[in-house]
Formats: sequence, structure tokens, C-alpha cells
Amino acid sequence: MFSAVSAGVGVLALAAALFLFWKRSAPKTMAVLFLTASAGVTGAIAGWLTNGAAWATRTTGSATAYLFGSPVPSLLLLFALAVFLWDLWPKHQAGRFTSVAAVAIPPLAQAAAAGALGTAVLSALGFLSTAVGNGLTFMFGG
Repeated sequence: MFSAVSAGVGVLALAAALFLFWKRSAPKTMAVLFLTASAGVTGAIAGWLTNGAAWATRTTGSATAYLFGSPVPSLLLLFALAVFLWDLWPKHQAGRFTSVAAVAIPPLAQAAAAGALGTAVLSALGFLSTAVGNGLTFMFGG
């Protein structure tokens, strides 16, 4: 999805995140690793994630247009960002749903990229994924 994270670094981040998930430790680190892995996913899985996020965004936009008279297609992205940032904030606990939100943010941002929120989130994800990807590449050589 993002050129800043290679598929190899994405797989490495996914492996580390799954290990932390299995050990039930370091939930904040696990969430950032899941975010990086989701940004580094390529191929068919990226297509499925993007198509699923686009469908969810369209459905949310249709539902909010019906309920409120105005579409809010980025509502899922706002919710995922709120959960992710709230749980990573100091003195807050990160739970398992934080990792789900982290995996959902990159495809939802791509689906909402036409708006200002999508553009801002994609820029921030590019920066974060580059920083984490460079750190992993430095640690493990590459």
C-alpha cells in the first residue's frame, strides 16, 4: 500500500506483532507493529483490504446520508483513529481492539483519500511507516 514500507519489513513487523499478540505483552508496541505491517501489505491481501475498506466506507456514507441527510464516509476512519490514538496516549491501556484499529487504518485512509482527512492520515502513515520500517531495517539489516 505504501512505498515507504517494503513487503519484507511488513512481514517482519507482522511476525513481531503476532509474537507479541501470542505472548500477550507490549500492546502499544504491538499496535504500532500491526499498523506498519498493514501499511506494508502488498499483493492480493492489499487488494482485499482496500476493497473491503472501500465497501465499508461506501456503506457508512450511504447509511449516514439516510440517517442524517448528509454522507459521512470517513466515519469508520475517524472511529479507528480515535480508538488507536486514545489507546496509545500516555496513561491509557491498549487492548486487543487497538490492534484491529491499527490494521484497519491504512485501507480506510486509502478509501477516504479523496477528502482532507484521508490525505492527512495517509501523510502521517507514510511518515510513521517510514520511521518504523527504517528502524526495523537498521535492527535486522537490509
